[in-house]
Amino acid sequence: MTEISAIKLVAPKVFDEVIDTAMQIEGVGLSDDFPLSEFLVQARVFWMADVSDEVCLRKISRLVFKNFLR
Repeated sequence: MTEISAIKLVAPKVFDEVIDTAMQIEGVGLSDDFPLSEFLVQARVFWMADVSDEVCLRKISRLVFKNFLR
């Protein structure tokens, strides 16, 4: 369960960083001529649709401390 929460925390950030870097390398901006702008929109929706970072961090810390105290 901790791994799933960690993935939910990291995946949207990595997705956003990859798209942002690709857009900077290509220099395309937010043009509809290239699929990167659509990917950027999907990255934002993916980030907002998932649970907040604070909820994932709280869940991970609770599970880690629970296993540590056993």
